[in-house]
Amino acid sequence: MLDDLWTRLELTDVGIDLDEVSCKVIITSRRLDICNSMKTTKNIDVKVLSKNDSFQLFRQEVGDVDSDALREMSEKVVNECGGLPLAIVTLARALRKEDKGIWTDVIPQLRKSMHEGMDIVNASIKMMLFLKTRETKLCFLLCALFPEDHKVTMDALVGYAMGEDLLGDGETLSETRGNLRIMLNSLVSSGLVLKGDDERYVMMHDIVRDAAISIAHENRNE
Repeated sequence: MLDDLWTRLELTDVGIDLDEVSCKVIITSRRLDICNSMKTTKNIDVKVLSKNDSFQLFRQEVGDVDSDALREMSEKVVNECGGLPLAIVTLARALRKEDKGIWTDVIPQLRKSMHEGMDIVNASIKMMLFLKTRETKLCFLLCALFPEDHKVTMDALVGYAMGEDLLGDGETLSETRGNLRIMLNSLVSSGLVLKGDDERYVMMHDIVRDAAISIAHENRNE
């Protein structure tokens, strides 16, 4: 399986010779022209989630929303997501354990971001960052400095974080790493960065990275 192709790929370049090997190759791409250029025999258009499936996914991530007030607000939030799983999961994780006042603020904030030209996924990620501390937001944006699919090591992040005065003055290296780990754990629990196979690194989904770069560009003068 070849995931998230953005350009045509010669299968022989990655060791796949369909003339000699009896196999099926599955590719995923957000661009139909890439699928056509790869001479795919069947294209499957992945639809957005239905309203019911969207709500069930949101409920699974956010927890109990059975009270009348929360259910009504949940349905409004889900409707804004347009059936896109990443937007639904991102917002659900942002709102989990938050009080009713935060929930009430979400939709106006989302609509404001979308009115400014931001798509729902980017707006959802921006909304989640809105609930984080300044230091954690900056830590998130630092992770986006690394190339796509890169393993972001703790050592590299410590250097960047110290250069941006992200961590407290007079801290030992051990304390610096500990504070950075707390920020990363917050981002991992929110789904904004992905946990590595060990504690030495994290990774960032390419869609989330694109959103981070967009947000950084928007706030470049701050």
